Amino acid sequence: MIVKGCFWESFRVTCMSLAHVSIRLLLVVIMRHFQGAVAVATLLLFAISTAFGVDGKGKNSIFKVKGIVTDSVGTGESFATLRVFADGDSLKTAAMGVADVDGVFSFPLPAAGTYDLTVSATGKEDIERTFEVTAAKPVFDLGTLTAVTASNILGEVTVTAQRPVVMREIDRIGYDVQADDDSKTVNLDEILKKVPLVTVDPDGTIKVKGSTDFKIYKNNRPNNSFTKNAKDIFKAIPASMIKKIEVITDPGAREDAEGVGVVLNIVTIENTVIKGVMGNVSANWNSSNRTPSGNLWITSQIDKVTFSFSGGYNHSSRRASKSHSEAFRRYEESGDEMFSVSESAGSGNMGWINGDASYELDSLNLFTMELGGFFYRSKNDGFTTTRMMSGDNLLYKYTRRDLTDPYGYADFNGNFNYQHSTRRKGETLTLSYAISTTKQNQTASGNYEEIVNAPMPYTGTRNDFDLRYIEQTVQADWTRPVNEHNKFDIGGKFIHRKNHSISTNEYIGAPAMDSHSDFSHLTTIGALYADYRLNLGHFGARAGVRYEYSHLAAKYLDGSQEPFGSDLNDVVPNAAISWNINDANSLRISYGTSISRPGISYLNPIRTETPTSVSYGNPRLGSARVQSFNLNYGLISSNVNIDFNSGYSFSNNGIISSMWTGEDNITYSTYANGGRTRNFNAGLYFQWTITPKTSLMTNASLRYMYQRNPSLNIHADGWSGSVWGRIQQKLPWKITANLSLNYWSGFKNLYGDYTCPGISSLDYTISLRRAFLKEDRLNVNVSISNPVGPSTSRTLYTESNTGFYGESMTVNNFRKLMWVSVSWRFGNLNASVKKTAKSISNDDLDGQRKEH
Repeated sequence: MIVKGCFWESFRVTCMSLAHVSIRLLLVVIMRHFQGAVAVATLLLFAISTAFGVDGKGKNSIFKVKGIVTDSVGTGESFATLRVFADGDSLKTAAMGVADVDGVFSFPLPAAGTYDLTVSATGKEDIERTFEVTAAKPVFDLGTLTAVTASNILGEVTVTAQRPVVMREIDRIGYDVQADDDSKTVNLDEILKKVPLVTVDPDGTIKVKGSTDFKIYKNNRPNNSFTKNAKDIFKAIPASMIKKIEVITDPGAREDAEGVGVVLNIVTIENTVIKGVMGNVSANWNSSNRTPSGNLWITSQIDKVTFSFSGGYNHSSRRASKSHSEAFRRYEESGDEMFSVSESAGSGNMGWINGDASYELDSLNLFTMELGGFFYRSKNDGFTTTRMMSGDNLLYKYTRRDLTDPYGYADFNGNFNYQHSTRRKGETLTLSYAISTTKQNQTASGNYEEIVNAPMPYTGTRNDFDLRYIEQTVQADWTRPVNEHNKFDIGGKFIHRKNHSISTNEYIGAPAMDSHSDFSHLTTIGALYADYRLNLGHFGARAGVRYEYSHLAAKYLDGSQEPFGSDLNDVVPNAAISWNINDANSLRISYGTSISRPGISYLNPIRTETPTSVSYGNPRLGSARVQSFNLNYGLISSNVNIDFNSGYSFSNNGIISSMWTGEDNITYSTYANGGRTRNFNAGLYFQWTITPKTSLMTNASLRYMYQRNPSLNIHADGWSGSVWGRIQQKLPWKITANLSLNYWSGFKNLYGDYTCPGISSLDYTISLRRAFLKEDRLNVNVSISNPVGPSTSRTLYTESNTGFYGESMTVNNFRKLMWVSVSWRFGNLNASVKKTAKSISNDDLDGQRKEH
């Protein structure tokens, strides 16, 4: 024991030393590489601590409870946790509080009544008391509560039971945000970095199981704003308002609306305690963009109505988006070689708003509403110089100057839900209506200059594109627990989608090539599902089936082609079995199927041409079907969490890109059904709490991909992987230091390989976070990425299976980056908008805008 204790003490000291060295390195690098931002970082991290005093006292409520928690010798139990439940309800917390450094506590209660109090302190047995507050006696003084040493405290060896932060169910892995001490001071984007199977790149891009192909839900229903702009929205939401984050690795019939492979579900706290206002304001700055972005989140309650609002704005500068690329192609048929050099830059403005509200008519009836919107508008320009060679002979040469002004995108979404709970515990009936709209427009032009031996009859192009999309959904869900071991979910939905796009291509100097398309695509879907779940303690099972009927109709409103349609019937089964070997180890195996339907970008038949390419959509695409098998092993202990998952999926009618090159050296591209895909993936999450102040975490993924296009008789396969790791050290003066590393091997598709040569495949970040003010309401985070090494990053794309061999190298200028973020939490409200247990979930479309 002495040797082991000395080892851990040495390890702890070493980690502390590394953290201090990291701080010194960070400050030195800031001085050397970011001299213009030194004042900002210095003021925010150090001088601010003398500029702010303690926070003011909160507003008192009429009803409250108070007392003092001490140990057996009368010393106050610092920061003991207190939870208050309504009498007879051990699940829903009515109020929460934390004792001060002397063990004294006093906090408000929502109303008069009888309550049960539970007091928890490190290394002590829980204390339980029952008390009552009335109009005649609104304040109840519990006096001195003595906490005795827990039975698992033996001599000088301390065994501290910790609330596990990782939880597992038969179809998902959950991260208990409230069990993470950092949740009290940071925003959602920081907590997300700790979730199993989730990684966050230095630029904020979110990946689940190593991929950006996933949906984001909020309280068990899809949230368009989250899916399209999570990395900005999550900077606004305080983690203290999040109950848990779930990675649904095996969506069942009830979640699997129509084809999600993985879901990231953000679950908010539902307890409503007192009236008041709480909010969070944050600002972010980085050295590449240099324009600060701002976010606001606020929540409040008026009588039985609880609501929240959030919004944000971000400007993207030309400096941050500037890139340079060089490309080379050698055509197999002719042996000709093409060389091109490109540069591009642009600027844009992005904003988002979200609002949700709930009204609790009584204990059995709940109404909720959620509205959201997102907009983006940008202006981009660039040029490409291209020359085609046959040996030493110049075949042709030109420079194309491009301008997109403007590109506009906006969407609005809303859903309205009514939930009725019966007297049977856990039984609910939910009725939902959702609407989602998208408006997208683009005007792009290209002018050709310095032309030698023009390969085309035109001297410029102009493209106008306008899209209108609306989707309306009605859904009903019924959850029925039969007993404590069996539960059924039954539901149905009706969806009506309308896509309408108008595209015009003009070729200056060659009007005969002009094209126009007025295309309308309608989809009507009817679905029924049933899901059964069995829980026998150590053994669990799930089985579900979903039936979907879909009618697709396409019309050419300009009369250019005949209308057509199709009717599809799909049965989508899934099943899973789980076994909790003991309290620490668990196994799960599952089978699932999913379908996906093409979005408008895949269907639009408009033909777009350049001197070297022709592209168009395929309006006759049908739905695709994917089947998958997954195996998961989990270990949860007091200081180590491990989750290993592996899966295999395949499809024989996937929506796949078709590309080929003709004898004229022109590459043609469209889409088709019939793609054959085989994928294997494995992921490892490892979290180790080395000491109470030192922790280590890693997320790693490995993937094998096989794709085949039978119509072109081509195939490709290859391995890819990523590793993200972080060590965190809590230091004195409320400072938290982090050192993280991220490795990405690139990935392969049917037509090429993306790789990052050399050091570009590895990023590392050093960050310091400091809390200020009472209750740590002000947080400042300073981070720097890749302070030592090259200042640019490179991405190489090697093309194949296209009728030519090609290489394209893209250079981005900002590999060395510095971030400063400031977040201030104000108000005092233990409330969050109530959520219905079920709502609408539509996730079947490919080819829609999706960012994370």
